[in-house]
Amino acid sequence: MIWILLLVAAIALDVALVLLVLAFARKAKRMIARLESATVEESAEEPPELARRFAERCGAAKSAPRLIRLRQRCEMRFQPGQSWHALEAESAMSPRAPGFVWQAKLKVGPVPLVSVIDAYVQGIGLMEARVLSLVPLARSRGGAANRGELMRYLAELAWVPDAILHNPELDWRPLAEDCLEVSAPCAGGPARVRLFFEEGDMVRAEAEDRPRAVDGGVEPTPWQARLWDYRSIGERRIPCQAEVAWILPEGPFVYWRGEVMDYLVAPAD
Repeated sequence: MIWILLLVAAIALDVALVLLVLAFARKAKRMIARLESATVEESAEEPPELARRFAERCGAAKSAPRLIRLRQRCEMRFQPGQSWHALEAESAMSPRAPGFVWQAKLKVGPVPLVSVIDAYVQGIGLMEARVLSLVPLARSRGGAANRGELMRYLAELAWVPDAILHNPELDWRPLAEDCLEVSAPCAGGPARVRLFFEEGDMVRAEAEDRPRAVDGGVEPTPWQARLWDYRSIGERRIPCQAEVAWILPEGPFVYWRGEVMDYLVAPAD
């Protein structure tokens, strides 16, 4: 009798875990649907020639696609000196309005031990990590999260070059022959990122004050993303490798690095 009860309890636990994983996935799916429903309500500002040429070189379409999807193989760590953790990740990005939904899983065998959603949707930023999709591991939202996630979107424009031509919320300011500032408004204050180009390709994004979680609070911290290995995948030419770092007093702390494995463009309506 006892073994039957144990078997029933084990099956119930397995079913509960599956339901929790599906619920977390449905949350991300709803956010992606809101991204995909974005419409272009006005003409985008004509970007500087440097940005326009880059977008066209990367294959940006004359009409804004509904969504860009990419799959990544990546690694992440949370403190300097820590070991790297391998992740499977997918990202959905909007060319029509600032927005993305990034989902990542740290698996042990077939089981997603840690699930992460990092997103900016309709002006709201969110980062949420859960163990077995149940136990909260980290969560960030509010004004600082809004601004920080929007800065991520701006830094990743190389992966969504159509936004350079079609996103009406982007504001451009040339800083040098090979450097542009791109900004966009949000509830946490304007987000600004500097984009650097070499031989026509976007190779680096920087900001002096991206919000970083420190000891239960938030601290504006210099931040940098590097992009390289441009290749044609499907309909676009994109950087297939990247790494992201906080620039700390003791030196750069690279906390994420990854490679794009697949890239898909959802065409315009």
